[in-house]
Amino acid sequence: MAVVKFRNPRGNNDFFDEEPAKEQYLPASQDGAEEEYSRDEGEGSQGSTFRLILRALISIAVMSAIVILIVKQSQNRSFTSADYSRIGELSSQENTEWRHLGNNIFSFSKDGASCMSYSGNLIWSITYEMQQPIVQISGNVAAIADYNGSQIQIVNSEAVLGKVSTNLPIHDIAVSENGEVAAILNDTDITWIYLYNNEGGTIASFRTTMQQSGYPVAVSISPSGELVCVSHLTIGSTSVNSSIAFHNFGSVGQNAVDNNVGGFNYEDEVFPFIRFMNNGTLAAVSDARIAFFHGRQIPESGEEYLFEDREVDGVYYSDNYIGLLFSDAQDGTAHTLRVFDTSGDEVGDVGIDLDFTDLQICGERVIANNSQQIEIYSVTGNRRYHGDFDMDIRAVIPSENSTAKFTVITDDSIEQMVLE
Repeated sequence: MAVVKFRNPRGNNDFFDEEPAKEQYLPASQDGAEEEYSRDEGEGSQGSTFRLILRALISIAVMSAIVILIVKQSQNRSFTSADYSRIGELSSQENTEWRHLGNNIFSFSKDGASCMSYSGNLIWSITYEMQQPIVQISGNVAAIADYNGSQIQIVNSEAVLGKVSTNLPIHDIAVSENGEVAAILNDTDITWIYLYNNEGGTIASFRTTMQQSGYPVAVSISPSGELVCVSHLTIGSTSVNSSIAFHNFGSVGQNAVDNNVGGFNYEDEVFPFIRFMNNGTLAAVSDARIAFFHGRQIPESGEEYLFEDREVDGVYYSDNYIGLLFSDAQDGTAHTLRVFDTSGDEVGDVGIDLDFTDLQICGERVIANNSQQIEIYSVTGNRRYHGDFDMDIRAVIPSENSTAKFTVITDDSIEQMVLE
């Protein structure tokens, strides 16, 4: 370990570990001697205090480095087996999908939704009738909408927050961490963008037409609810084009028409996927590229990566990463997931051989599974686990607090899987 020596604060060029020169004082009187003794003692006390602070800072730095090293080792650890234990009973539910929501388990179907703890205790439950439910999650808040229907349910991991009823068919939604919902509502010749609060009240709305701005195909809202992005499709004389528009519903966008604070146009491309990864970064995926936009008030165009004639099979994301799935893998595997972070930097390629039915990014992990097998990778592409399930699995829910713990859902039980 390198040792850094600091210059003596007394003004000479000596270092702290050298004996400081003693000053000579004339014994003019007893009072004077006491004064000089007191002053010299004070200087020694200041030096001792400084050295104590310096040692404390070095200790904190060393401990921080050790913690970071332990976390990195835990993230990159490989596992060879898994242990299962039943933690709850579950009645069979057909066509139900499962997600983690905050620190709880969230499930939804055409008939209703519920939230329960990892031990199986019910927290809340609602019923509804939807033909094609679509779900968006931000933080511990979820919005459930009926595609081409007229209702939106807004919930979080602890309670049911509110309900939205619309007069027009719903085509897409996005939700913020505050429970605000942005929705694309389709009319005959006009498409509306509505912004609702978490109790179902209308915050703002504006309309779009094909002649003016194109047809909205996707919407996203920032976690804070301040920015809304809309991807529009426009028809040119010989091509299909796209525009990506940003609307600011804070103080910056109050004086702008429809709160529009900027837009970007792309020829011969369609952007069906847009997603705020945080309050300052949006990722947009077209049939030709992934583009990043940065800015908390007025986003600007950032990094872009072209696909070089490769076809994207899917887009997977978390708060920290976004992954593009390609089936024409160039490394001999069946699939490649190319992972990017919120800075727009490419993190790595994850080669996946498993014929998976579900793929998710959680923390620093990529989890692929079907009902019989599971594979776990780091976001940089290192395989950390491959194994067979001891039972038919309907869903795998990773823990956000442990890289080795998972909750698995079967037809009749909730199991905890611990990697070893």
